[in-house]
Amino acid sequence: IEALKPLNIDLNTLTSILHRETIKIDDLVGRRNDIAHGVEIDNILGISEFEDFISALQIYMTNIFNIIVEQEIKYHFQEKNVFYIDEPKKFFQNNQVCIINLKDTELKIGDILFIEKNNRFSQVTIIDIQEDGKSIKSANKGEVGLKIDNPIKKNSKIWKKLT
Repeated sequence: IEALKPLNIDLNTLTSILHRETIKIDDLVGRRNDIAHGVEIDNILGISEFEDFISALQIYMTNIFNIIVEQEIKYHFQEKNVFYIDEPKKFFQNNQVCIINLKDTELKIGDILFIEKNNRFSQVTIIDIQEDGKSIKSANKGEVGLKIDNPIKKNSKIWKKLT
C-alpha cells in the first residue's frame, strides 16, 4: 500500500469495490502466515482449491494495473504532454472501429492513443487505418477509419502523446 501512495492510489477504494477478491486474498495470506509461524493447520488446501484464489488475485491485480495506467495517462495530461485529435463521429464493430477527422496530425499503425470519457482515461493502440475503404500505414488529414485494440465509448475524446 505504501508503494502506491506517491501515485495517489487509494487501495481502500479498490478493496471496497473488490470485496470478494479481497476476502479471498486475505484468507490466503492468513493461511500462509499461519504455516510460516508453525500453527497447526487442519485444512491444508489442495491444488484444485487454488483456482478460486488465483482468479481473485488476477482480478485484483488487473484492477491495480488499470489504475496505474490511468494515473500515468493523467500525468501526461497534467504535464500538457498530449494534444487533442478528435471525437469519433461513427462507430462500427462493437466500437473497435471509429471514424475521425484528422487536421494535420499524423497517425500511424501502432500509435498509442489516450481516450478520455467523463474524466476517466484509458489507452488504445491503432491496429489499422483506412481511407476510402483501403488500409494505409499512416494518415495526417481528412476523414479516416481507425481500428483499435479495445472498444471505446461514444462521446469519447481521442488524444495523442506529444513525441
